[in-house]
Amino acid sequence: MICGNGLLGQAFRSAPFSLPPDVVVVAQGVSNSLETDEAAFQREWQTLRGICTDAGLSLKRVVYFSTSRLDRPLTSDDRQYFHHKRDVERWLLDALGSRVLIVRLPHVVGLGGHPNTAFNYLWRSVCQAVPFVVFAGGEQRELMDVADIPMQVHQWLAAGGHGVHRMRGCSLEVTKIVSDMRLHLAQFQSPETDEVVIEPDDWAKMLIRYATLNREERIPIQKRDKLP
Repeated sequence: MICGNGLLGQAFRSAPFSLPPDVVVVAQGVSNSLETDEAAFQREWQTLRGICTDAGLSLKRVVYFSTSRLDRPLTSDDRQYFHHKRDVERWLLDALGSRVLIVRLPHVVGLGGHPNTAFNYLWRSVCQAVPFVVFAGGEQRELMDVADIPMQVHQWLAAGGHGVHRMRGCSLEVTKIVSDMRLHLAQFQSPETDEVVIEPDDWAKMLIRYATLNREERIPIQKRDKLP
């Protein structure tokens, strides 16, 4: 059973395998790390409590997606989103024990998705020549292709995995992300020029797959705002 129709939900539905029948994948809830509306957090709590108390689901295993930010202790300066995720993790572990698999994710990259992701913000800014500040010498983002997530989850479930698991993406300096995006954009603007060469790694695959343009307007398909 897959709950949710966003990036993660769609990735699981299009995966070339079926989940075990005793698994509920919670691919819905608060996805914007900039969220401040308490009602949004309460809706996620309501969903989770419903899943954990429903008579038909009470014996099933639950997969919940959290954030890699929780690899390190939170402070009072951290956003409400991260504190919410930490509280949900603790509650699920207490409520479900070995029947919950909590997957901490880095920045997820996919076609579309929430406008406030690092990838979406940077790509739109590069395409529209919107000024933004990038600090050279160390600022990084860890990016992961949403298409790679279902298989890893499936493998963990098949092995009886439970508790908190950390999924790894590729860590890149923001300056490299922006530089490669500019090279990639050059191919849209001048397709007759020589092919731009970017190392054929996981990052290049994500860039080619998800950095797309509306061919008529020459801007990204979705409008995007702040960098988280």
